[in-house]
Amino acid sequence: MADSKKRLALAIIDFLSTSLKDGTLTAEDSESIEIAQSCIAESFHVDPTDKAAVADALGGQNLLSIYGVYEKLKGKNKASTAGSSSAASAPSAASTAKSSSTTGAAAGSGGSKEDAEKLKGQGNAAMQKKDYSSAIDLYTRALSIAPANPIYLSN
Repeated sequence: MADSKKRLALAIIDFLSTSLKDGTLTAEDSESIEIAQSCIAESFHVDPTDKAAVADALGGQNLLSIYGVYEKLKGKNKASTAGSSSAASAPSAASTAKSSSTTGAAAGSGGSKEDAEKLKGQGNAAMQKKDYSSAIDLYTRALSIAPANPIYLSN
């Protein structure tokens, strides 16, 4: 089985566990969720108690924040009204704003190709520092300037 599928299974198990802990799911749902986690772990041959494997699977993020970035990117590829409402609901934007404040002048969809390249470079630097949430924010901002650039999409 592909490693990416195993990592996704671990991310799903982590999401379910987090949803129980943070109150998204009720205590009444606990037994069903635990069974679901066991079934996923067994089916995909993963160990959710292996902290290193879970950390590798999530890369410092969680499934909800990863999905939030997906929704944000999906919204930016639609009409501008849909993109603005999607961007407002993304959870990672506020948490990474302070660490990427140096790029404030380049932010927004009115930037140039040069601004997008700067943001991509800063995103690459953030990745090297393992600051994944900042990297995602920077890449997302580069995409808002040049949404059709396949290099930004791959980042």
